[in-house]
Amino acid sequence: MTDIDLIINYPKATITTAMASKVLHCKPESIRLAARERPDLIGFPVIVMGSETKIPRIPFLRFLGYEVKEAANGKPQMESDL
Repeated sequence: MTDIDLIINYPKATITTAMASKVLHCKPESIRLAARERPDLIGFPVIVMGSETKIPRIPFLRFLGYEVKEAANGKPQMESDL
């Protein structure tokens, strides 16, 4: 399973900077620093709470070119525009 597959199938609403950094090929610290200093330049929403930085999963996937579609069973299904 690839890093993007792990994020697509992740059961929580937010992902960690470590998870995002694997897909973006950067250091988690780079995302945390940008989230604090210039969140407007990141391209996807971030949530900063004290020393913790979280990334909303669905908006992050949309930033990467994925869209949510509802499957026949009513569960969300990701589809790439790439």
